[in-house]
Amino acid sequence: MLEKCRIVTVLFLSLVVISAGFTAFAVTPDGDLSLETWNVRGYPEKTPGIASWFSGELAKIAPGVLCVQEIANQADVNTFLNRERTFTLAAFDDSSDGMDNAIFFSQGIQIVDIPDPQGFQHPAQAVYFRYRGLDAVLITVHLSWSDSARRMKERELLVGTVKRAFQVDPDVIIAGDFNTTGKTGDTISSLATLLGLSILTSDNANVGTTYAGSLYDFILVSPDLYDEEALGTSHIVVFGDGQVDVARRVSDHRPVIAWFRTDERYADSITWPPKALLSFSWNTSVTFANAAPVCHSWLNALNSATYTDFHSVHGIGDKLARRLADAQPYASIDALDRVPGIGPIKMLAIIDALCTD
Repeated sequence: MLEKCRIVTVLFLSLVVISAGFTAFAVTPDGDLSLETWNVRGYPEKTPGIASWFSGELAKIAPGVLCVQEIANQADVNTFLNRERTFTLAAFDDSSDGMDNAIFFSQGIQIVDIPDPQGFQHPAQAVYFRYRGLDAVLITVHLSWSDSARRMKERELLVGTVKRAFQVDPDVIIAGDFNTTGKTGDTISSLATLLGLSILTSDNANVGTTYAGSLYDFILVSPDLYDEEALGTSHIVVFGDGQVDVARRVSDHRPVIAWFRTDERYADSITWPPKALLSFSWNTSVTFANAAPVCHSWLNALNSATYTDFHSVHGIGDKLARRLADAQPYASIDALDRVPGIGPIKMLAIIDALCTD
């Protein structure tokens, strides 16, 4: 099977936590992964009652991945990890800003903590993660709120960031607090268009993501992710009347949730870690001649290949090429393993050869 040739690399990162906001993935019984973004006012909570409420809400969500905005310091991070025991490791880089971003992970998700894009007032955090067939570049951001000129510059920085992320994987997620005013030139729709991403719009869009009615928090995804893994819309969580007071003390933002399929047939990462990450940089001005090509869909490439395509792969002769063509369509990339004469090395050779976009 393909797993035989995958390099199993788990990078145990610095353990850190949250101060003012987070984005989370939760694994459901059917294997789907839910992503939630929630800008929290401050952590740790100062009173036992509020702390208990917050921990209880996290327990209900049961997140697998948690993206955080506004981390104050390492001590607060350690407090979070000790108290919210679902999380076991994190991607985090401290800075002098005092409002850094971090991404936390529970067990079962593989990650590569890639370098973070530079130039943001509140440093963005980036990571490549994989859970079953869902693999993506994930970036959590908190764009400038008070400095509109700075926020416009950060929107421009995101263009290059997304462009480079696409060179790693066709699945890209940007989640967090975008602080969009809704005015001309500062809307989430104009930003999404600029980035070439889709907004996972909420099914209750009449509700603001802040209690003041503003729409600041969003989940943006690439077209490939939108078409294959995204499950419908996002949803803004509204707490009941009896919880509003405590919820507003925790945050002036409401959580936003989206759901994703994790079916193996949508996997884009063939080796682990992906070849494109072996010498990763956010510098889009250089030519990445040695970077591994990224297919829009590995499975589509496999099922659209002809006998001639298979026969052109080094090590694939006439008979084996005919077997490969006759076995189409494939339900997953791993189905190659069931073709007589195909092993891990030839599987990788076939995928690498078919990926031409």
